[in-house]
Amino acid sequence: MKFLDIKSILPLLMSILFFSCTGNSGEEGDGGDVSGDLVLQVSKSIIVADGEDAAVFTVMKGETDVTDKAKIYLGDDVFEGTTFSTSTVGEYKFFANYDGEVTEKQTVKAIESGAIPVPDDSKPEEFSNFKHRTLFIQSTGTWCPNCPYVTAAVHKYQENNNDGNAVFAAAHNGDGMANEYSAKVISWLGVNSYPSLTTNLNGATELYNTIDTDALVSSMSSTVESNLGVECYTNIASSVSYSQDKKYINVLANVKVAKAGKYRVLAWVLEDGVYEEQLMGSAIPGDFDHHNNVLRYSSSSSATGEALGNATESAAGTIEQFACSFEIDKLGVEDLGKCRVVIVTLNGFSGKFIADNVVECAIGGTAPYEYK
Repeated sequence: MKFLDIKSILPLLMSILFFSCTGNSGEEGDGGDVSGDLVLQVSKSIIVADGEDAAVFTVMKGETDVTDKAKIYLGDDVFEGTTFSTSTVGEYKFFANYDGEVTEKQTVKAIESGAIPVPDDSKPEEFSNFKHRTLFIQSTGTWCPNCPYVTAAVHKYQENNNDGNAVFAAAHNGDGMANEYSAKVISWLGVNSYPSLTTNLNGATELYNTIDTDALVSSMSSTVESNLGVECYTNIASSVSYSQDKKYINVLANVKVAKAGKYRVLAWVLEDGVYEEQLMGSAIPGDFDHHNNVLRYSSSSSATGEALGNATESAAGTIEQFACSFEIDKLGVEDLGKCRVVIVTLNGFSGKFIADNVVECAIGGTAPYEYK
C-alpha cells in the first residue's frame, strides 16, 4: 500500500482548515443543499444610542440558519460579529452575503434616549395660515376581495406625491390586524360596506365608489388639493422618543389654536409591512399581502380622542400641550422600526368632531409647525 508523505498532505490539510473557518469574519460558506430565500433578520430596527442597547442579526437561507457561514456588512465594510450597538445617533444599513447571494438591506436606527424637545416655532406670533393636511382612513380587511383596489390607489398616490400633504391610516376589520382601536374608528365613521376610504374622520366624505384605480387616485388628489385651501384652526409640532428605561414611546406635542372652540386630540401608532395574505377578487399587479399604515394602537379609547389641554374649550391665540406614552410591549407591532406616530386634532364646529389637522412623526424624530 502506498502512503502519502507529510509534504504531500500538508497542502490538503491547510485547504480543509481554511475552508472550515467560516462565519461573519471568514469566507462565505458554500450553499450545500440549503435552499430558499436569503434573509438578514434583525431583532429590532430601533436601538437607543447608549452603547448598550443592541440589535442582533441572524442570516436565514429558507428555514436554515446560516449565520455562522455568512458575512454581514455595515455599509461596504464587513461587520465583525452579530450584535450591533453604538453611542452615535444615526441610521446604519446592513446586508448579508452567503454563497454569492446578497440579502436586501436592513436599517437599524440609533436614537437618543429620554425626551426629545419639540421643534422651535419659526413664526411664534402667527396664528393663521396653517398648513392643512388631509387624513385618509382606509377601512379594510384581508377577507375583502375588492379592498386591493383602494390599496393600489393609495400606493399609486403615495408614489406620485411625497409632499406630506396627506396622511394615511388603515383600520382593519375581521382579520389579524383588527383591534379595539380600529373597531372604534370604523364604528365612528359608520362604515358598513368594504372597502371604504374616508377623509378627516368624517364618515360623510366616503370617496370609494369605483374599482377604477386611476379615478380614485384623481379623486384623492382633488380632495387633498381642495383641503389645502380650506382653513384649519390648529397647527401641530411634535416629537417622539424612547423613555430612558426603553420601555415606552413618549409623544410630546404643542398645538397652536387659531379659533376659540372645542377641540380634541389623539395619537396613533401605525405600522408598515405587516404580512397577512389578502383575498383578491381579480388580478391586480402588486404586493397586497404586506399591509401598510396599519392602525395598531391609540392614545385614547375613543375614536375622537380626548379634550385638547383637558379643557372644555380652547381660547384663540393660545398653545395647548399634549403628551402621551405607549408601552412598547403592549403595542402588538411586528417591527417597531417600521412604525410611526400620527397625531390628530379635531374640532367640533360642525356639531360633530372631525379632524382639523394631522401630522406624522418618526420614532426618534420631530415634526415642526408648518405654514402655508
